[in-house]
Amino acid sequence: MKSFFSKKIVVGALVAATVCVSGITDAKAQEFAVQGDIVSSYVWRGMYQGGGAAFQPTLGFGFDNFSVTAWGSTNFSGGNKELDCTPPHDVPLKPFRPLMVKPLVPEAQETADLINDLILKSQELLKNHPLNLKRMSEGKDPANSIWPWSPGYRPQMPTFSETFPQVKKGAVISAVDLINGIGYYAGLRRIAVEGATGLYNTNYENKVAAALEALKTDDFVYLHIEASDEAGHEGDIDLKLLTIENLDKRAVGPIYEAVKDWDEPVAIAVLPDHPTPCELRTHTSDPIPFLIWYPGIEPDEVQAYDEISACDGSYGVLKEDEFIKEFMNQKNIQ
Repeated sequence: MKSFFSKKIVVGALVAATVCVSGITDAKAQEFAVQGDIVSSYVWRGMYQGGGAAFQPTLGFGFDNFSVTAWGSTNFSGGNKELDCTPPHDVPLKPFRPLMVKPLVPEAQETADLINDLILKSQELLKNHPLNLKRMSEGKDPANSIWPWSPGYRPQMPTFSETFPQVKKGAVISAVDLINGIGYYAGLRRIAVEGATGLYNTNYENKVAAALEALKTDDFVYLHIEASDEAGHEGDIDLKLLTIENLDKRAVGPIYEAVKDWDEPVAIAVLPDHPTPCELRTHTSDPIPFLIWYPGIEPDEVQAYDEISACDGSYGVLKEDEFIKEFMNQKNIQ
């Protein structure tokens, strides 16, 4: 097995991705939604309200033909984005108050206060919500707070095709909004897959089928599977082992078997974007293992895919964009 990457048509299968989300079960006849939008300005009946950026949270509950929605808007005109916001998946089981938004400069104090006020108000609103009362009576965790984090600006980045002109058309397959957003900015089309949950019960088979179908028309397909990351955040070793096994036998294996004899050669890369150790239950910045295969590649001596074995791979440690450049090397597939 060689730790490597390539050209023409490509599949990337990501093992451990980003952030954490919580799902709701038993949702046949009921629906609960928490959403927040940041808009450049708030316009009501044709009139600007405040004239600057605004955060607009929405809370909704539906049951059969009955629905209730609460909505609000908070103006951030004159606000300051220099804030310290804690990613929720980095602090499992920690008290939330010490982790609320903090200003990095005195000018950001007012903005931090506004966001923290929204957090506390959301908790009051959600505390006695019918769906949460039902979930708590069943011993389930409630959806008890909004938690804004990771402030930033719209990225200014070249598209994937601009960086690698051999890619005329590409696609991203993921249940994670962050990955879909990055894919959008990279110029990839999003493919929605039925049964994709972003968790360990995701529909691997549908994701694989979508990836293989996209490979018939696209030059690059980015297939993202979040399950192992979520198992790491939960600190569940057995579950994480299961998700890795599922990735191997229900995604990587079937894709390889399907494309290995195609007339038009396909290159495959398998890698996580970061470790999420069960012991720590959060992301770390340690180097990650990667695997690249394409028809005719000369393998190295590595026979196992893990962090230790990959250290003996023929590529050594690749940094920054060295990996993707190596993977997209035109010489890899003839």
